[in-house]
Amino acid sequence: MFSKIADRLLKGTGLSRNASCILTVRQRVGSLADIKYDLEIILSLRRPEGYLSVEKKRRYCTRYERLFGTLDPVRGHNIVSIRRPQATVDWAMVSEWLKDCQNRCCHVKPENTLTSEFRVIDVRKRCIALVPTPCEYAALSYVWGAASAQLQATTENIHRLSADGSLSSDLLPQVIEDAIFACSALGIDYIWVDRLCILQDEEPRKKDRFLNAMGEIYSHSSLTLVALDGSDADHGLTGVGKVQRPAYWTRQWQGIHLISEFHGYHEFFRQSKWASRGWTLQEAFFSPRLLFFSDTRVFYECRHREEIQDEIEGTVPKLRDLWRLKDSYSKVVRELTQRDLTFESDILHAFKGILHTRWGSGYYGLPLNIFSDAILWTVDSDSKSPVSSTPATYELWLPGYDWTVTINEHVARHAPLGDVFPSWSWSSINGVITGNYTCHFAEWTKARTSLAVWAIPSTFNGRPSIQPLSNAAGEPEVFDEREEFKSPNERDEQEMIDLETRSRVDHSVQLHLGYRSKEYVLARLAAVLAWKSGCFSGCLPTILDIDGTWEDYEKLVSSNWRSLAQLCDEAHCMPNGTMSEQDVEARFPFEMWSKCPVGSIFVYTQSLHLDLILMENDTRLHVKAGELVPNLVLGSVNMERIKRARHQSPQAVFDVLALSIRPSFLEDGANDEDNWYDSTGTELCYLHPDPIVVELMVVETENGISRRVALAWTFLKPWIRERPRFHTFHLV
Repeated sequence: MFSKIADRLLKGTGLSRNASCILTVRQRVGSLADIKYDLEIILSLRRPEGYLSVEKKRRYCTRYERLFGTLDPVRGHNIVSIRRPQATVDWAMVSEWLKDCQNRCCHVKPENTLTSEFRVIDVRKRCIALVPTPCEYAALSYVWGAASAQLQATTENIHRLSADGSLSSDLLPQVIEDAIFACSALGIDYIWVDRLCILQDEEPRKKDRFLNAMGEIYSHSSLTLVALDGSDADHGLTGVGKVQRPAYWTRQWQGIHLISEFHGYHEFFRQSKWASRGWTLQEAFFSPRLLFFSDTRVFYECRHREEIQDEIEGTVPKLRDLWRLKDSYSKVVRELTQRDLTFESDILHAFKGILHTRWGSGYYGLPLNIFSDAILWTVDSDSKSPVSSTPATYELWLPGYDWTVTINEHVARHAPLGDVFPSWSWSSINGVITGNYTCHFAEWTKARTSLAVWAIPSTFNGRPSIQPLSNAAGEPEVFDEREEFKSPNERDEQEMIDLETRSRVDHSVQLHLGYRSKEYVLARLAAVLAWKSGCFSGCLPTILDIDGTWEDYEKLVSSNWRSLAQLCDEAHCMPNGTMSEQDVEARFPFEMWSKCPVGSIFVYTQSLHLDLILMENDTRLHVKAGELVPNLVLGSVNMERIKRARHQSPQAVFDVLALSIRPSFLEDGANDEDNWYDSTGTELCYLHPDPIVVELMVVETENGISRRVALAWTFLKPWIRERPRFHTFHLV
């Protein structure tokens, strides 16, 4: 009996026949749903690596099978005599879940804000219909797979598919056929399915309306059906149509009644193809209610509840909630770039719905309203990459390090014909992307001030135009950061009181509460010092042209600017977020951008020429700007571009551009002469002597076109001492 299980495990893992097979039997009392057991048997396979310690052996346990059993004949009869799970979905139970959810927390009302020409499948008439909103409908989330020849809606066949009965069973992929059946069983009259409700050959501008509206489409659905099992549209929803659920393995052996382990929701989710696909992220992200179809049961998850309904085990805790990522752009990008795409060039299309719905307008994946944060992306070398081949690594000596560091290859993402993935966008790299955030305590969107003015070329009324980005563009008119500025201390005091009443205090939380209010103050003082030091191109207001105390500066900023972003815009000669035509032409001359290639962006900022030298057979990288040695951010160094520029483009030059400033958290290296003092001689100190960091981008420029090759940072005073100059760069 056990040899058959071992054979099955061997086939599943691809291990050789000389792998070790270990059988562990122990007494253990427990239950699985309605089954009581008192015995646990684990059959595991391990690679033949010889003797290892117990801790190391666990790493080599590549596959195992867990069985539960009992010697009690009554319990044993219950195990082997009842088929588990039942072959088809228990629709009555699912209907009760939905009804209970509706009554308790989800009073679903049809929305009327969906895009025009919104199509759905009419479940009763089995056709595609243009239904006027509001409309209550379900949505389907599934893996397309490679079967691209299956039925899709196009401009040529949409009229035919709109006729009653046109969606016959023999024409539909099994997953859509099963989804129609599921809606009928649950009393839902309409369902939205991407391949039939979006015209797949429609011109890009029209199709983009629906790609941008994915967030609205899924968030307004009454229920999203998820094909958790299977790897393509032909698999169907297990337990609904042709694919019946397999029964759990049971045996009676030497008086012991055995049954295989029930895998729960989290295991199904982790192993599913659906959870690894890039396109399904936005569907899971926005859906308020999801019904997951696995190969043995269904699970129901509601965004407003902390538990999941399980067809076999009842109520189980929710461990993973993608909706909690909604406030973190960098975490959403990280989640997306860990997933697979059939066509790597689809990366921005798969992100459009989330970007547009959550952050508004964007440019090559970067939201315009948090652009100075989003531009600071890096590649996470410690995470699983969607790239099938293992990226190369480089062992390098870098300035600022006393040892060699490992730099991972930046695998370029291939763009579709006629388009590009520009070097300044994370979409250019086929790897796991994360934000360049060095401290987990910091509220970065509040603490960072942009030293650069970014401008995006576009077309308006058929004529080329350019749009400088306002830092305050994402703030509502009534927004006043000064109210937030007053609240942290009060909130911190109350939270500290709450912490003191607990028997066990989380010191990291205490540390965070103590830092938070300082961070707001330091971010504004950093902006003032940078402005007084000439890091902004706008004229310094007379109210700041004083020799005052830190408290004086803080009060002036708090009383004259409603937000740090508003102060930043004024420092860039953009009062109320608008730049004069004269300033636009001076910083972004028409001849520079009027005929620029796709993927272009322009930045006006301070910069320094950079000596970048590869030495000792490309194993040592030397970077220096005058007397300044910038600190390179490891996950940002693109050695492929650096080597190509150094070895193949002798005309290429390197520059380091000022992007932003922020309070310093955890960086080392400030010298005594870099300290800041106010009129009373009081030092501006926060963890380290110099609390202000300048965030930099290293670019390689050839023939007037620049490309990003790394990010870096330095302290503010060393940057100022090198007397950087303002310049406009054209990045692609």
